[in-house]
Amino acid sequence: MSLHRPPCCRLALPQPLHWTSSAAADPFQAEVFHRRLPEYSETPLVSLLHVANELGLTHVLVKDECRCFGLPAFKILGSAWTELEDSTGLRFVTCTDGNWGRAVARMAKYLSVPAHVFVPQNVDQTTRDNIKSEGAEVPVVQGGYDAAIGAVREDAEAATDSWSWILRGPATTTFQPG
Repeated sequence: MSLHRPPCCRLALPQPLHWTSSAAADPFQAEVFHRRLPEYSETPLVSLLHVANELGLTHVLVKDECRCFGLPAFKILGSAWTELEDSTGLRFVTCTDGNWGRAVARMAKYLSVPAHVFVPQNVDQTTRDNIKSEGAEVPVVQGGYDAAIGAVREDAEAATDSWSWILRGPATTTFQPG
């Protein structure tokens, strides 16, 4: 497959949404925190010379985020930072159909906090076992992902602003040298 340079175009964006968070403003805090955790390593920049050649560029570099903290995804970065800032409760509760639940379970293990990871009934046994291997309880919910979300909602003791922390956690990758 040959890559072609796309024509220049202008993207019209709708009115931006305004959103504020009580999350800490210093993005370096997440990176400093992540560096202290077991199994931390900087993720590499990978050169895609063939893509660069096709595009007529000198270099195309891609940050390879497929291995973070020994897991096959970057999701633990958001999970880690969220759990640190939201660790006032007695346990971590989430739902998943894959890597997110394992990332939350791994972070709970690092912080010695119990985790409950609800999964829909269609999640395969290998995925459930991977999450359990991190020390989490893995209740199976009858129904699909929406049912798992409902189970978490019922189980949660209080609402938090954890989404802001989840989104801030992966910023660690932007501060790594490359």
